[in-house]
Amino acid sequence: AGSRYNCFVINNIEEAIRMLEKNLSVKDNPSDHYNLGLLYAKQKKHAEAVQHLKKAIELSPSDMRFYRTLASLFVRQKEIEKAIGLMEIALKHNPDNAEALNILGLFHYNMSQLDKAISYFKQALSQGNCDDEHKLKIMINLAESYRAQKKYDAALGMFEQALAQFPDKTELLKLKMEEIKRMQQEMPSEKQ
Repeated sequence: AGSRYNCFVINNIEEAIRMLEKNLSVKDNPSDHYNLGLLYAKQKKHAEAVQHLKKAIELSPSDMRFYRTLASLFVRQKEIEKAIGLMEIALKHNPDNAEALNILGLFHYNMSQLDKAISYFKQALSQGNCDDEHKLKIMINLAESYRAQKKYDAALGMFEQALAQFPDKTELLKLKMEEIKRMQQEMPSEKQ
């Protein structure tokens, strides 16, 4: 096993692929499929990458990193609908997963489907299973979605909640809040 990791460290992709394929010929396991998927993606061999990432998911359907990586590959290939479908499957296996909910929110945000994005971000925030870093990102994503809808008061409210929970991020959050206040002043006739 040690030599397998040396291949990654010295960036010898071909040797790492050979060793992982050899391991899989002895025993099928999700980690080796996942690592092969990463290596094939790095080589831009997308069909092989997808095949191994799907196999990793099949063998370990509750491991979010497999879904996240395959969804990212779909996005890079401009297959956003496949990425969304995959993350929805991930939620079926792990319905309370804040990370999957956040990712779905981001997909919909990027497609300008802001109501759907907000719904996913709110669901993600209601889960108690994410660390502070992810919670802050979700709060910012929700606030930015409100801002994109020109719901400035809601955006400011979310940033204020984030500021109360994460006082060490004061500078970042206050900058975002100031930006929204400027937007509010520039568009006083808009519904807030």
